[in-house]
Amino acid sequence: MVMNVTAELNLKSCRTSRPWRAAAGLVVAFLSFGFAPSACAQDPGFMRVNIEIPEADLFGSNHGLYARGPQAYFDSTAGHWRNANWERSWERDCTVEVFDDTGALLIDRPAGLKIFGGMSRYYPEKSLRIIARTQVVEMDGDSVLHWPEGFHADVFGTGAQEYKHLVLRHSGNDYRSLRFKDALLTSLAAETGLDVQASAPAHLYVNSEYWGVYNLREKINKYYFSDHYQLPFKGLDILQGGRTVEHGSDEAYNDLLRFVRRHPMALDSNFQQVQQLMDTRNFTNFWICQLFFSNRDVRGNIRFWRSEALDGRFRWIVYDTDLGFFPDQRKHNMLAMFTSKEQTVWYNPSWATGLLRALLENEGFRDDFILQATVLLNTVLSPANVERRIDDFEALYEPAMERHFAGRRKFQSNQGSIEKWRRKVEDLHVFAIERPQFLMKHLAEVFELGETFVVRLNVEGAQHGQVLLNGQRLDFSRDSTFEGQFFRSLELPLALLPRLGYHSAGDNPASLRWVSSDTLSLDFRFEPNPPSDVDVVLHELDLAGGRLELFNREQFPVDISGWSVDGGGGNPLVFHSTLMPSYGFAVMNFGEILNSDSASFARAHISLFDALARPVDRATFADAVLLDAPASHGFERIAPLAPKGTGASLWQASSTATIGAHNPPHLAVLEARVQGQQQRAVHRAWRLAIGLFFGTFGAGVALLIFMVFRSRQS
Repeated sequence: MVMNVTAELNLKSCRTSRPWRAAAGLVVAFLSFGFAPSACAQDPGFMRVNIEIPEADLFGSNHGLYARGPQAYFDSTAGHWRNANWERSWERDCTVEVFDDTGALLIDRPAGLKIFGGMSRYYPEKSLRIIARTQVVEMDGDSVLHWPEGFHADVFGTGAQEYKHLVLRHSGNDYRSLRFKDALLTSLAAETGLDVQASAPAHLYVNSEYWGVYNLREKINKYYFSDHYQLPFKGLDILQGGRTVEHGSDEAYNDLLRFVRRHPMALDSNFQQVQQLMDTRNFTNFWICQLFFSNRDVRGNIRFWRSEALDGRFRWIVYDTDLGFFPDQRKHNMLAMFTSKEQTVWYNPSWATGLLRALLENEGFRDDFILQATVLLNTVLSPANVERRIDDFEALYEPAMERHFAGRRKFQSNQGSIEKWRRKVEDLHVFAIERPQFLMKHLAEVFELGETFVVRLNVEGAQHGQVLLNGQRLDFSRDSTFEGQFFRSLELPLALLPRLGYHSAGDNPASLRWVSSDTLSLDFRFEPNPPSDVDVVLHELDLAGGRLELFNREQFPVDISGWSVDGGGGNPLVFHSTLMPSYGFAVMNFGEILNSDSASFARAHISLFDALARPVDRATFADAVLLDAPASHGFERIAPLAPKGTGASLWQASSTATIGAHNPPHLAVLEARVQGQQQRAVHRAWRLAIGLFFGTFGAGVALLIFMVFRSRQS
């Protein structure tokens, strides 16, 4: 019984349109049952890609993508074959399937297949690009099957998107070693805000044969910026290397270089003009990452872009870092090489270093470059953070790499081994531990910076705010203390940004400056603001109209200019110039402010703050309330006169919207209040009448007694 289930699963996941492929799938399914590595086995976190393509299109002597071809010749100077088939921009038809790590089918369609990469295409094993082409396939009868121009799938765990191209990268120069170095290093660069190619590890099968561990990657092209930034193709420039145009034109980049050459960057006015043409912090982060990686291949692998639909400034992309992060490069002074006016090695020609050298002539940029380098070396690029990321990749890849070395197609004579792979992982740890201290040493030497000191920041309630050093957010999720090494000669900008409704207490300087001690230690905390004394409440939420209603319970008008509403997403909406009348309403259009970014969440809430960021009111909606609410309506407060505060008991789902007026529960309360007031008025009238009667009667009796008493005396 188990045998049949295993065979059935393998047949389904290795589907093919050819009967002989199906038979091969049966054989693979049989072998997977304890006799050989499963052709479609799953590893946690690993995708699976199946490609079906005629063998001749891959290995046919005349037209195969992997064949030399009849026109090839060996170039003894270059050391490889030239004019070979793999040098050509040939595309072959194939069928591609992509499964996630649960076995769910994400992509199943015809596609184009091409060799991908620069120098790596000369290796026996090659990276591949799969391309979604618009296709119309005639079926039986008059029906047709239409394939759109794009793979619509959640390939990288960021939600379903349209991908025109997907790359199956074998890890470039790292292909006979770790198979994940570039994915690791670009993930670190992404933590600084730089653009990188998303990555997802995958097992690749071609015609039911296991080809090993590859990495599904995005391709950097015009579709990348359409997916990530929703930018149009028009007005988009993408360049590579010196100024090779991949999309758009090089006109704006030439203008930038021309301005830098003709105007001394030491003058702040000129540098400020350059800042209008390029994102200098992005450029700084790019070079710090490359210097830290000791990436010798950065010379030609510089890719940058701009869009007129964004702000027109150039930004840089980190990719192809396989020639960095080797243990024997951990001491290399890449900074000296890339700030040298003369070329000293093959990878620092003047055209590749010119823009960096020119900007470093400006004192402000130079100081920021040094400060940002030290901040990153103590945060994103610190030994602790990099080693954690290495551990993550090792745990993810190790089970898959055992299969990779044991049973993949023999593309080259030296396949490596899992033992060698583990030694390479250890090499990463050596580099991660030692590289920061050497780069700090290089910064001190190149810029003549002198001694360092230690900064220690102790923070309480870090979840209620952000701590920024030179604009870089510090991570306190694991520890309430940050400690880092910085140069004494530079002042370090510090910013404490409390969450809405909180404030920072304790030490709160705008910058950190060395005075005398080897260690500068500061303590601060994020504390809640005191509540507002204004009696205004959240009153009604209209989902259909995207409106939120407030009710002023004060006996006087309330100016709510500068007040804000936050749904927990960190992007509060602000009232502008609004005066609420006494016992009146205010309405704002909010769009989507509920903290419901996940398909399943425990509670959603809305918080109201005054202009001093003091909490005014808070509405909390339990799951039951959310589920009961009609999608076209919303919620209403059922206890409008109850004290301000939280609690789903104060709210109920509403089938009608009464924005700007009293809602039914409030009307009922007001009606009861009026009736009570009327009853109390009647009671007061009766009490007054009775009081008057008995008062008058008593006064008459007293007068009579007095008169009788006087008459007897007389």
